[in-house]
Amino acid sequence: TCAVFAESEVISHVHRVPPTPLPEIILGIYLSVSTRIKTMCKRIGAGECLAVSGGVALHAGLVETLEKELKQRIYVPQNPVCVAAMGAAVLAGEEIKKELQQ
Repeated sequence: TCAVFAESEVISHVHRVPPTPLPEIILGIYLSVSTRIKTMCKRIGAGECLAVSGGVALHAGLVETLEKELKQRIYVPQNPVCVAAMGAAVLAGEEIKKELQQ
């Protein structure tokens, strides 16, 4: 589903009378994202060791929902928001090392 459709679906739940409770809306979003990720994992043949990084890894409920959907544990690094920056720093360090060796 597209983001616009998802957004309008959430808005409709917020404005219902009575409104859908926020925890139920959040769980619905987590389930939708987890189902989509499960489909992608099947398509690419993801292995048994999966990790979540970035800000999304700070959403414990999403990680838990993803683990249930995929039926496996998900590794969350100690500083998930910094993973991409650390990887970029490692790559930059390798490039500098190559240049210094020339």
